[in-house]
Amino acid sequence: MQIIKKMGFNVCEHNKTVETFNDAIEYYEDMNNIRQNLPYEIDGIVFKIDSYTDRYQLGETSKAPRWSIAYKFRSIEAQTRLKTVSFQVEEQVLLPCG
Repeated sequence: MQIIKKMGFNVCEHNKTVETFNDAIEYYEDMNNIRQNLPYEIDGIVFKIDSYTDRYQLGETSKAPRWSIAYKFRSIEAQTRLKTVSFQVEEQVLLPCG
């Protein structure tokens, strides 16, 4: 990542290498706590194995690598109030639109 940064690309400052499962949990919780204050939106984090040898041994399925996994944060919840409803007719079906 440092090479990419030296080339002038923007690199996320929150990348981190963790050694243990507990470190990964702590990093997940830390990122979940600061995500509201980031200048961009994130909905989760991705953990990847660094070692190419380990990646090769773990392999992949037809859909995804076994050496990488994404963990999503809980969605941010908010309450809204529906002020008006209009209806549209499509193919003999009445559809409400709010």
